Amino acid sequence: MDVSVFLNQFKIGFFYLLHLNAIKHLLLVLILVLTTDLKNWKTLLSNISIFTLGVFITLLLVNYNIIHIKTNFIVLILWVTIAVASILKIMNLHKGAFYSLVIGIFGALHGLKFYHHYYAVFSKKQIVLPTLFYSLGIEVAAIVFSVIVTGVVYVISIVSKTSKNNTESVLNALCLLVASYFIAYFFI
Repeated sequence: MDVSVFLNQFKIGFFYLLHLNAIKHLLLVLILVLTTDLKNWKTLLSNISIFTLGVFITLLLVNYNIIHIKTNFIVLILWVTIAVASILKIMNLHKGAFYSLVIGIFGALHGLKFYHHYYAVFSKKQIVLPTLFYSLGIEVAAIVFSVIVTGVVYVISIVSKTSKNNTESVLNALCLLVASYFIAYFFI
């Protein structure tokens, strides 16, 4: 496989996640950052990788027509995943194997939306590697976003003279509020 294919698919995945139209995905990654203490950066990377693995598996399943869901319903599901992730943080259920499983499922659900923006033109025999490269682009973008968010949370905590936990709680509540708004909007 040509290196240009890797770079192209990587760029598509990377820039899709960091685009403002991907706000649903960014909010979920934001919650992943908010639920992980900086001392446990390996846990954050692990959760991002579990999320990305869920995306990768879903992209393959959709590509091979094993699963299919209507776009409107996917958008609702994504907002629900953000609300649930926020609630898990509030209820202090954001640790351990259970949370990792939840993140993997959320990654799979978010993969349904990624697929609608993923326009690989490979035969079914050649789809695994390009999809892997696309997923790696998403993974690196999530890591970059996580580093930026961690820095911003630190600066906000210093400037506002509040604890990091308070800053994270406010940001988490904002994520829940935004998700709740769009869930309600879906039914109006």
